[in-house]
Amino acid sequence: MTCLFVSSDWRFVCLFLCLFVSLFVSFFVSFFCLLSLCALEFLVIHQTRHRSLGEERCRVE
Repeated sequence: MTCLFVSSDWRFVCLFLCLFVSLFVSFFVSFFCLLSLCALEFLVIHQTRHRSLGEERCRVE
């Protein structure tokens, strides 16, 4: 019965597939953006720490 329903209504299947693909793509893009944002923040924090350590060394010397 389900196979007959699926085979008779291709628009529903296409709509479901398009919805699933769009959700997957949006999730992947948001995950990639979040990951790149975290990496960028980590790099900025690491650079500022390195600079502050360098400034402290200059003050000590």
